[in-house]
Amino acid sequence: HRDLHSFPTRRSSDLVETLALDTLPDAERFVSTGGHTFGALGGVRYLEAGTNKNDRFAVRFRLPDAGPLYCFEWDFPDDKRRTADIIVQPSAGVRGNYELQVGYMTGDEYPCQQRTLTARCLYWAPTQDVAVVFMTAREGAPAAVSRIRLYKVEGGLPAAKILVPEPVDGWRRTVGLYYEDPAINYNFAADGGAMPGFETLIERTAAYMKYTGQDLFCYPGVWYHGRIGEDYNPRGHAENFLKAWYVKFDAEGLGVMPTFNQQTLPLPDGMKISKASLSDGSLHGTCVSVWDTGMPNPGGWHGTPPNFNILHPHTQKVIMEDVEALIAQGAAHPSFRGIDLRLAEHCFHWLGSIRAGYNDYMIDAFTADTGIRVPVDRADPLRGNAYAE
Repeated sequence: HRDLHSFPTRRSSDLVETLALDTLPDAERFVSTGGHTFGALGGVRYLEAGTNKNDRFAVRFRLPDAGPLYCFEWDFPDDKRRTADIIVQPSAGVRGNYELQVGYMTGDEYPCQQRTLTARCLYWAPTQDVAVVFMTAREGAPAAVSRIRLYKVEGGLPAAKILVPEPVDGWRRTVGLYYEDPAINYNFAADGGAMPGFETLIERTAAYMKYTGQDLFCYPGVWYHGRIGEDYNPRGHAENFLKAWYVKFDAEGLGVMPTFNQQTLPLPDGMKISKASLSDGSLHGTCVSVWDTGMPNPGGWHGTPPNFNILHPHTQKVIMEDVEALIAQGAAHPSFRGIDLRLAEHCFHWLGSIRAGYNDYMIDAFTADTGIRVPVDRADPLRGNAYAE
């Protein structure tokens, strides 16, 4: 809400343009997919996207220069149920090229206030020709906007004034900037693949975190196929990229926590997974997790239990090697705050689901721990199903 949070950089920002969406912009700066209409709230007209999911319109802005730092504000009506997805990206961008993605929701469990609200986003601009896209993200909950304001921010970002409370039982709340994927090279309009862009990226990240009161940076040190480094470098990170974050954040007084978001691992020497072994029971003694169907995962990652069993020695060995490597790299740095294990259903740092983990060795360990025998025919290739029952 505009009256609930001031813009600390207002004294060092210049209003570039205010665009009222009470009429359609010129054709060269507006395009719509799925239809649009106009509404009004408190005498202020607004532009509304269609009511079907994915109906959207884009408004083009030409930034005065490469900036790099700008601020977009948009006024939107809180008058009925709305779920809006908002993207800012280069006007000539292709799918996946967006740099800023936010949104808003009104209605449902939050009673509408019947007033215009304002949202504000910082934008580091890699190009001067950009489009702001408003999309209806939910059927029957159309996106809408009445005004868009564009500011250029000068002089950097001031740090937030934070009142630090006394700890409770030795703990203080931490507010973190969390990346599920190693995607920061898409942000802050700086190339994080090499110097000097990499240093610029870190400095802008630190400034943004201090401006918003965040003190912990959580970023993948281990991603889908293992530890990010020389042999596995998704999305082009600089060499020893975590070390650079530690060194710079030591000086900034901020924390770094590398995350695990791993979904597959190298198989032990000599082990192969074939079409036959998926159903013949030969994987019961391996690191491959057997499901309650009696078979391993038939394919895929997301939305399923893990492909590998955390209680197998090979799985634990692979994970602990990465843990030790991350600790060795970060332990000397005050900014190193530990390691984050992502426990999505599909990540194999746990069993993920009651549907998974019915390998022979798990049943043996269960019997050893509890004394409860599980009378199942060990010759049955699909015995995982019987174990689950």
